[in-house]
Amino acid sequence: MAENHYSIEAFVNKTRDRDLQQGLFELESERMLDVNLNGEVWIKMGAMVAYTGQVRFVHERILEQVLGNLLKKAVSGEGARLTKAMGNGSVFCADAGK
Repeated sequence: MAENHYSIEAFVNKTRDRDLQQGLFELESERMLDVNLNGEVWIKMGAMVAYTGQVRFVHERILEQVLGNLLKKAVSGEGARLTKAMGNGSVFCADAGK
């Protein structure tokens, strides 16, 4: 029988949420962004993987969509749909491994 080098404790320690004191956006791993939310932020629809705390998500409205399109094109160069995250907590985002 092969010896198991991994334990649940090792997994939890390796993957637990760590406050890296980097401000609003922290790279939790090479493919996971941790947004330390205290207010509101726009995120790409479908990018939210998990969250902790008191967070509410609201889809963009038509008027916000028009204003948001300018921001989206300036920031990302694409016309992605956005969701507003509001509240206090951590929102974990990933986008197809990017």
